[in-house]
Amino acid sequence: MNTFIATLPKAELHVHLIGTLEPRLFLKLAKRNNIQTAYSTLENIKSALQKFDSLDSFLDVYYQVAQVVQTEQDFYDITLAYLKKAAKQRVLHAEFFFEAQTYMQWGITFETIITGITDAIKDAYKKYGISAMPILCFLRNLSEEYALEVLKASLPFKDDIVAIGLASHEKDNPPSKFVGLFTQAKKHGYKLCAHAGEDVGPDYIWQAIKLLHVDRIDHGVRCLEDKDLVAYLQKTYLPLTVCPLSNMRLNIFNKKNYPILQLMNEDLNISINSDDPAFFGGYINENYAEAHKMDLSRDQLVQCARNSINSSFASLEQKERMIHKLEKWLQYH
Repeated sequence: MNTFIATLPKAELHVHLIGTLEPRLFLKLAKRNNIQTAYSTLENIKSALQKFDSLDSFLDVYYQVAQVVQTEQDFYDITLAYLKKAAKQRVLHAEFFFEAQTYMQWGITFETIITGITDAIKDAYKKYGISAMPILCFLRNLSEEYALEVLKASLPFKDDIVAIGLASHEKDNPPSKFVGLFTQAKKHGYKLCAHAGEDVGPDYIWQAIKLLHVDRIDHGVRCLEDKDLVAYLQKTYLPLTVCPLSNMRLNIFNKKNYPILQLMNEDLNISINSDDPAFFGGYINENYAEAHKMDLSRDQLVQCARNSINSSFASLEQKERMIHKLEKWLQYH
């Protein structure tokens, strides 16, 4: 099964760029930018990545780690490192989040961020054959007013950005807070997705659907608490980007009650993703392996891979090419 998962063609739709920053690269960037952090050695940073046990405590570490990424070269390096790793795990196409607000608060320009990212995407395609699209992810604990300023700053580069997202501290920051942002983003042609149904239950999923009109729900695992919501998701086949290792590490669920098999058995459109792999101990293949340990069959893993391709924001032509690669691969596995 390990070989099966390792070579299974797939897409990744839910991964945060800063969440792919491995300890060694973190230390390299800290040194290059002369930034003093609480994590001065490999042991320090590895230890820090083991200490959080909730979404809020994780985010505290996450934003401390983020501060070492400062320059166009830094954004290039972290993007290329992730895409190289993803390509090795047979990811054909990746859609990843970047949180520009974090950096713009520190005086880093939007152009610096997106140029480093897009240059790495182009080089990764040439070197590793993987395609990628960045998603501009907004922080729900900050104001909608600030989010609209950042959205405006993104517009000169909107051809390089496929979608907007919504993440960070979920409690007390409902999707309803960002109706204006999502309305404006849609007018400018962005696809829409939002984290919901992770730390807070089905109500936030409903808000993301009814108020933000999202094309995709990130996480969404707590939809099972609402039968009407499950019925809606079955009818619409709205994608849910599920991240098993993340959800268990942050105590959303534990291994004994993780609902991935139930989500599949309810015929929901789920894909398997890594979220913040450098923090949660596994990239996409490790998440597929965890799903298999929780009784997902070979055919169900293939369905998740198929869902990931079909639920991507890639063009119809690109999706057809990826599905063809998957079907061809299945003839020999």
